[in-house]
Amino acid sequence: MANMKISAAGIKAIEQREGTRLKAYPDDRGIPTIGTGHTGPEVHLGLVWTQEQSDAALAKDLAWAEAAVNDSVKVQITQNEFDALVSLAYNIGAAGIKGSSVVRQLNAGNVQIAADDFMMWDKPAELVSRRISEQKQFLSRIPVLTTDLDPPVTPPILPNLSTWAGVRSALTLLGFGTVYSTALPSFQRWAGLRADGIYGAQTLVALEKALASLSKKTGVTT
Repeated sequence: MANMKISAAGIKAIEQREGTRLKAYPDDRGIPTIGTGHTGPEVHLGLVWTQEQSDAALAKDLAWAEAAVNDSVKVQITQNEFDALVSLAYNIGAAGIKGSSVVRQLNAGNVQIAADDFMMWDKPAELVSRRISEQKQFLSRIPVLTTDLDPPVTPPILPNLSTWAGVRSALTLLGFGTVYSTALPSFQRWAGLRADGIYGAQTLVALEKALASLSKKTGVTT
């Protein structure tokens, strides 16, 4: 797959989940930790960093987490899926993400099972809320909103769902991929419908609702 990078929203989510402390402290396993969840041989209790040192360490740690996900995932994924996987890797390590059932199920096309398997790392109890947050991020089909660091974009026009081309465009816009034969069942599964790949009345209504939600949250025009 392509060499993806974590988004600004993904970085912010990790910072919120990890917290940032400029004086070293023992984590829940007793390992000296500093900055935004940074550990290493240079970290010892009593160590104090500046914010600049913390930011630099986070950038380096994110680089190895991104590489671990890029090396492991063999299928096309959304930005939100990638960001959630980087967050998981940041917490369980490169070896953990590479050998995880999350990646294995994702590569097999089982997106929902992959999301469910985030909860395999729910110990200690303090990690449960983090795993739930990562699951929601992983399953979100709403595009990552732009930030001040992103270039300005022109919102796309919502497609006409009365045409096959419009349906394909809608599925792509919602983040379900460009291959119609797999994107439609994936959307149906996400919408709680029978994933039969048939574009019927229920699927049309679900698509209309999803596009309306997208329009409201991101400014996509009709």
